[in-house]
Amino acid sequence: MHPSVAWVNTLVPPRPWLGLLGVILLLLRAGAGMAAPADPWAPFESPWFDKVSSAEGFPPAIVTALAQDRQGLLWAGTMVGLARYDGYRTQLFDIRGGPGKGLPDAYVRCPAAAC
Repeated sequence: MHPSVAWVNTLVPPRPWLGLLGVILLLLRAGAGMAAPADPWAPFESPWFDKVSSAEGFPPAIVTALAQDRQGLLWAGTMVGLARYDGYRTQLFDIRGGPGKGLPDAYVRCPAAAC
């Protein structure tokens, strides 16, 4: 062996764990670049409220009763009829249309889904 090589070997002792440390650091750096997948349900963790008004077809009257049926439809009894809201649009039921074609009374106190 060349004398200068022997001298270098005595200054820097062998470190077998150094290679393992390098591999671990590379793996950690590679893992840090990968982001955790976003939770698709995160927007639903906190409640939010939507205002439903006459712009969506809701009757401009006082709501006297409110119920939700098994299909998730929202029924609102008002002083001028009954409104069904599905989250997108409103359908109104009232006394118009003649006898037997509408509600018996415009003032809805309790939707059948709630009684």
